[in-house]
Amino acid sequence: MQKITKIFQILFFAALFFAAWYVWDYTKPKNFPIRQVKIVGSYDRLDKKTLQDIISSHTKNGFFYINVIGMKYKILALPWVASAEIRRKWPDTIVVTLAQEQAVAQWGASALVNKKLRLFMPPPATFLPNLPILFGDEERLIEIFTTYTQAQNILTALNFKIKAMILQPHQYWELQLDNGIILYLKEPQVLNQLAFLVKIYNKLIHEHENPPKSIDLRYADGLAVKWE
Repeated sequence: MQKITKIFQILFFAALFFAAWYVWDYTKPKNFPIRQVKIVGSYDRLDKKTLQDIISSHTKNGFFYINVIGMKYKILALPWVASAEIRRKWPDTIVVTLAQEQAVAQWGASALVNKKLRLFMPPPATFLPNLPILFGDEERLIEIFTTYTQAQNILTALNFKIKAMILQPHQYWELQLDNGIILYLKEPQVLNQLAFLVKIYNKLIHEHENPPKSIDLRYADGLAVKWE
């Protein structure tokens, strides 16, 4: 009886080994190569060659053995990628779904601010043109962006557009406008000072052909205007 049991055990493990070998041999990359890669979503700011190299290095493993997770995390490491999903589509296709970062502002010279108000650092050569430039204490990024948005809404009454807004270390705001004017504002009262400027600006410049070079509203009892 023991001999019969051992024989059955040997036959069972032999069959199991054969089945595993057969499955492994049957699913080899040469039998199920990936013939097509579909990329869904926007990726116009990505380095196309780098993306292609990542995909190619993984698809050579075939349909069954492609490292989907490894491929996903390598793609996520690319600076303009906000999210990535990889899935197999029978029998020979890989679908790569990408969402690209959406920049709402530039942070200093080397980073961008995304829609979630987080910094990301793509190569400067890929920065979008005409983004407002913000800068200050990184821990106050959300506050700085919020203040920029509120300030821009106020200045729209004068058709002014903020080109750059910097919270200086000495706790005052410097606003560079697209018409060349520089505004200096106290940190706590920045919105009130801008609202005041909107009220008096036309009177301020009525005798001048060109806009001022700078307007300093940090004074408690007035302002200082510098002309060319």
